[in-house]
Amino acid sequence: MNGKNLPVPSTYVEVAAILQNMAAHVEAGDSFEGSIEYSMPDVPEWAQRGEPEPEGWEQPEVLVRAAYRIGNLDGQGGYRIIGSINENLSGDKGTPSTH
Repeated sequence: MNGKNLPVPSTYVEVAAILQNMAAHVEAGDSFEGSIEYSMPDVPEWAQRGEPEPEGWEQPEVLVRAAYRIGNLDGQGGYRIIGSINENLSGDKGTPSTH
């Protein structure tokens, strides 16, 4: 995989579900490596400038990104990724695509 796994908006209930799924795979010996990161979202730039909230905008509870191996009991397995992957290899920020 090339690119960077960028955090995506989520809820604390969804973060707990990811952690439970990761723990189940680790406990079963089905995941040999992985990581999760969750954090409070930054104050949007428009709010820092004192501009009004855009129509339809909702403040996310939390931002999350995770990547962990699954399927190791069956051989090489694969990777489960939660986040948005920036696949632009030119070094530009590009447009992330959600996976």
